[in-house]
Amino acid sequence: MDVSAFVSGHLGVLLAVALALVAVGWRPLWRWTRTVVTIAHEGGHALVAVLAGRGLTGIRLHPDTSGVTVSTGARRGPGLVLTFLAGYPAPSVLGLAGALLVADGRARLMLWIAVGLLVVTLVLVRNGYGWLAVLLTGALIGYVAGWAPGRVQVGFAAALCWFLLFLAPASAVVNQTIRVAGSIEVRAVLPVR
Repeated sequence: MDVSAFVSGHLGVLLAVALALVAVGWRPLWRWTRTVVTIAHEGGHALVAVLAGRGLTGIRLHPDTSGVTVSTGARRGPGLVLTFLAGYPAPSVLGLAGALLVADGRARLMLWIAVGLLVVTLVLVRNGYGWLAVLLTGALIGYVAGWAPGRVQVGFAAALCWFLLFLAPASAVVNQTIRVAGSIEVRAVLPVR
């Protein structure tokens, strides 16, 4: 295999991967970009709660990149279990679905779908920081989708997909949820070195 031909033919993808790795691996940037995965994580809880027939009270996002999705319904059973489990895979599922659209030449559509999901999330957010985080994320993606040249849209969409795919496992390692005494949750945010 000719490595130089491969690199030149896939330069955009490699650049998107590199940008996503920087967003995940560079600590000063990671502190800000991790909020995006929290939005996707909490959105996963919210979507599955609604699909499982639970009532959805709202989403709260915090500056320490933690979040809480509050749903109502049975205190046990498959709906509660599925809602609880939905958060961590949600960013990866979004990243994979977005990557399929980008690979099919539909990067702009992928970006507008992301904006639509963020608008729905914005309606569900119940605190100021969360509202600001979702609004700024949506404004950035909306700007790229609406006004950036096509090549920038493709690169940005690909980088966003890789970012979600890389960040979800990294975030799962960093955020540890310890269940104690029944329904009490203690969240510990561990520093990334």
